[in-house]
Amino acid sequence: MEQTKQKTKMLNTKQAAIFLGVSTKTIYRMEKKGLLHPIRTPGGQRRFPKHSLETYLNKSREFAAPQNPSKFLVKEDENVYLFNSSELKQKSQTHQRINRLEQIISLGGYSNHNQHYNYNNNIKHWIEEWDFKKYQTKTYTHGFHNYPAMFIPQIARKLISVFSEEKDTVCDIFCGSGTTLVESSLLNRNSIGIELNPLAVLIARVKTTPINPKNLTDKLKFIIDEYESIKDVHPYFFTNIDFWFKKDVINDLTRLKQAISKIPEENIRNFFFVCFSNVVRIVSYTRHGEFKLFRSPNKMTDKFKPDVTSEFIKICENNIIGMKEYVNNIFPHTHSRIIMGDATKDNGIPNNSVDLIITSPPYGDSRTTVAYGQFSRLSSQWLDLLPPNIKDIDKELIGGKNNVNLSDPILDKSITLKFSINSIADKDEERAKEVLSFYIDLNKALIQAHNILKPNKYFCLIIGNRTVKELVLKTDTIICELAENIGFIQQGIFYRNIPNKRMPSRNSPTNEAGKTGSTMLKESIILLRKVY
Repeated sequence: MEQTKQKTKMLNTKQAAIFLGVSTKTIYRMEKKGLLHPIRTPGGQRRFPKHSLETYLNKSREFAAPQNPSKFLVKEDENVYLFNSSELKQKSQTHQRINRLEQIISLGGYSNHNQHYNYNNNIKHWIEEWDFKKYQTKTYTHGFHNYPAMFIPQIARKLISVFSEEKDTVCDIFCGSGTTLVESSLLNRNSIGIELNPLAVLIARVKTTPINPKNLTDKLKFIIDEYESIKDVHPYFFTNIDFWFKKDVINDLTRLKQAISKIPEENIRNFFFVCFSNVVRIVSYTRHGEFKLFRSPNKMTDKFKPDVTSEFIKICENNIIGMKEYVNNIFPHTHSRIIMGDATKDNGIPNNSVDLIITSPPYGDSRTTVAYGQFSRLSSQWLDLLPPNIKDIDKELIGGKNNVNLSDPILDKSITLKFSINSIADKDEERAKEVLSFYIDLNKALIQAHNILKPNKYFCLIIGNRTVKELVLKTDTIICELAENIGFIQQGIFYRNIPNKRMPSRNSPTNEAGKTGSTMLKESIILLRKVY
């Protein structure tokens, strides 16, 4: 009886820290990396089963400091890693780091990240919450790779939970790097994603393909061994490569790409190519903190000496642990299908076959809003992702071509759109054509969405209202007006603040000295239902 009572004894965070001989901050880091797995009280407080702490200690006896993981969990940038980057400069320490990663993986525990979704603790708060400003958004595989205007997973999960059932099929017609698809597999839904950008397709496929993390650590060792064995290398080349990379960085990236390419399994090879893609941007001359391609003056000095292998192992470490969490939380028989295609066209999805569509389309043409193509260019060139006939992916994306007529029939389907185009045309006809081209393509995507969605099912769009020529384009209203002509009915619009935006609160839309305007501060969540 006493033994049973001891096994079920629960410790709070402070007690768990004392038991392990660490600080409470270390407890939080250990939880974040999947080393400890507390349960939550109805009030949201952590409780650690004492027997699980004892199990952790028993399994981690081979660690250099089993009772003090803070000795090897080090915070760099926004992530927590096992060792400082400086330790990777010697070959033995590189392998030591990978060995420690193997030990973390072998512990068997994992995090389910429920605390980062938090709807079980306070249902009223969950219903009212749309900003998710204080929530961790890099859970599971969501943190594998940066991508412009990434969809917040908590919003996707909330909409999927409310508007679909387990075993349903959820579709994202502008799936980007796959947030909706990841959340669908975690909620026991099948998913389909459509995306035209080859780099985003690669990222989405990797994020939704479960791989045994032990296999990944084994292959990481293989990659490093192959990398170190390559002595003579013919440097990779594409136009202006030396404008964006140092010569020694080009050589190191070439060696690393060759090492990854020797992995025979496609899904594992792609996993490491996504890690490689992250490294490409980090070790290039490009600025941090923005998506357009500009060289950083801070990197154009002799002090900028990026370590390709160090950055690669750091990213692999984070992603392998994320994969461990994903593999242990997805439902086993769900599947995700990513189609590299154009959402404005038929992509072979049967009519009336999808139970829910959730998407966050571009807010405008890629050239003048979010530079998806510019962000992807260097990685796409290194990984040979772009077809030979496509030089600028932004021109292929929605609204990329403006060979339209300002009297297009679409203007009769939305009074708001007609007013907006006429107002812009009075100031700049070419700009009006660019804006109209975007809405023509968006309307085509709405028509395709209507075709594949089942009757009486929901279509959820997250969109922002941008400003052109000092006119706020009410895209949410325009979508609702266009949708009603297709066979949807508007069920409501929610509004959310955009936290942590990578843009100033004001800019100069007219390029006139001293004349500024507000940038986009809110998003609209549009709920449509297919009625016929």
